[in-house]
Amino acid sequence: QQLFLDYGFRKFRDELYDLAGLNADPDTPAEQPVVRKTVQRRLFDSPNSDVPEKKKDKPAEPIKHAPLNESRNWTVIRDEEQLEELLASLSKLKELCIDLETTSVDAMQAQIVGWAVSGEPGTAAYIPVDGPAGSSLLDADLVLERFRPLLESDEIEISNQNIKYDAIVWKCHGLECRNIGMDPMVGHYLLDAGARSHGLDALADEFLGHRMIPISDLIGTGKNQKKMNEVDVDTVGEYAAEDADIALQLSHILRAELERQELWQLYADLERPLIPILAEMEFTGIKVNAEELFDQSRVAGQRIEELMQELEQLAGRSFNPDSPKQLRELLFDELGLPVQKRTKTGASTDQAVLEKLATLHPLPAKIIEYRQMAKLKGTYLDALPKLVHPKTGRIHASFNQVVAATGRLSSSDPNLQNIPIRTPEGRMIRKAFIPGQKDWKL
Repeated sequence: QQLFLDYGFRKFRDELYDLAGLNADPDTPAEQPVVRKTVQRRLFDSPNSDVPEKKKDKPAEPIKHAPLNESRNWTVIRDEEQLEELLASLSKLKELCIDLETTSVDAMQAQIVGWAVSGEPGTAAYIPVDGPAGSSLLDADLVLERFRPLLESDEIEISNQNIKYDAIVWKCHGLECRNIGMDPMVGHYLLDAGARSHGLDALADEFLGHRMIPISDLIGTGKNQKKMNEVDVDTVGEYAAEDADIALQLSHILRAELERQELWQLYADLERPLIPILAEMEFTGIKVNAEELFDQSRVAGQRIEELMQELEQLAGRSFNPDSPKQLRELLFDELGLPVQKRTKTGASTDQAVLEKLATLHPLPAKIIEYRQMAKLKGTYLDALPKLVHPKTGRIHASFNQVVAATGRLSSSDPNLQNIPIRTPEGRMIRKAFIPGQKDWKL
């Protein structure tokens, strides 16, 4: 406990106390779980920090399951008349949950299959605009324009689970979501940043005791997986309406919980305004000089071939430097270098081991150089050009605000925070990331 405190990790210290039951009220029965109120702290607070400390003698009450609204009035809109009637009623509300069904999890590539909307718990409608041949569908452009006043209204909050995804899809179709409301995923992250999942299925189970329809029931898995527009419209309608309805119910529950735990302003003032900013960043993307990457990949390939020849000369024979088994045989059996540590499969040949062995023989140093060059080529020089969007010529990475428990942003597809910088080769890769316009400067 003192070790965590000495190094400034108060959260770990507190959790350790919780596990030991040291924060519990003496009158609390042993079987009752102790739940601490989440407090936003700086990472390296000192014991005398001026950050307000919540009293621990009265732990916060655990979050209770809310009653699930079972009156499932879920409908599929079949024609324009029904659509106009629906939109007229929705336009009178102050909050809506709008959830898109699409053809791809990549928002920049996704085509809209249908719109699911819920304005009150237990009620939702699905408007199909794409589906199997012979389906009763509404015109996609018509629906897009009919929803525009709702999305661009300053008076109606638009909520949804992972609404950043929908916001990017809307941007791709010329729409702007002007007034983002509650995102249950982001709200739950503030309540429990270390939770295993902030997904809709997990939240529905945790807060409503409800099991969602698995998407695999619709599109399957593996090689035979379908796209959503290949699934029967009524089946998609039930799935989509449930998503919108449950997301709306969770929005109400989690907003109340954020207010109870005095975290609502953190969501409203910091996390919520960040959502459209991240959506804009992802939509805009980053300009990449693909030709530069291709040239560097060619040079790296030549260097890898040279290194292979140098490795064979040092070893006195050919071998596969990517095979741990062959490396073990060569380094420890044939060259007689000392084993540094062992794994379940035998003597280790990891980076730390090779660095130690490099002081005893030139071969390990060459293996390190080979690995670094092979990783640069495979992970960056060959992979990055494949991620360039065919229409924009840019890489549209995802920026995630609910992944890192410390609160920092993370990046994926690709992880732009991992582009090397310490080596000359890494800095060369960064040269391929260029301004969107020639006169732009940072």
